[in-house]
Amino acid sequence: MDLVRSEYAEEAAVLFAWLSALLPWSLTYGTPGGSRYVVIRFPFLMYENLAGLAEELDGTRLVTPIDALERSISLGLTQTYSNAELESRYGTTDVSLTIETVSDALATSNGGQVLAYLTWTFGVVVLFLAVALSVLMYVEADVLDTAPVDAVRLMGLLLGVVAVSYVAATVLLYRNFPGTLLNLDQLFLPLGPMIYVVFAGVLLTVDR
Repeated sequence: MDLVRSEYAEEAAVLFAWLSALLPWSLTYGTPGGSRYVVIRFPFLMYENLAGLAEELDGTRLVTPIDALERSISLGLTQTYSNAELESRYGTTDVSLTIETVSDALATSNGGQVLAYLTWTFGVVVLFLAVALSVLMYVEADVLDTAPVDAVRLMGLLLGVVAVSYVAATVLLYRNFPGTLLNLDQLFLPLGPMIYVVFAGVLLTVDR
């Protein structure tokens, strides 16, 4: 039985895009050694509540994927190189986001985290395209009816790429952060990736 009737496929595509943009895709929680962290990752932003960890990380903040990527790059490089080596390689000890620093950071012990945030950033770009398409489907439906590509199938393809990106990011984060699926003291809970897979599958297989 089809989950979505063919006459409602366009409405479902718009709804799926917006749900994908709003629903959190992972939760990380832990209380190691008297510290505490709560991290809720939404598709476009990450909410952090950290206490008792490194002084510069204490507090509550909203972090973009680019900020998270830059922070993971800086952490990897500063753990690997001395200040003098950083100055020699990049001309500064305040490492920023460049192709060179990304490449170097991927080879450090923090490379898995860097790759996770790279994957997340790629997924965000594709999800932004899906949301843009959903707006066009909502306000310019007649124009899209004459397009050479079926908008519903295109949305399914975009959400499929998003699903793959967020599944990969989830696996990488699970492997590179403390926490398990069952331990409530250090919990890692993937919330969204399988939902994205279902959304993509429905739109790619719905009767058109």
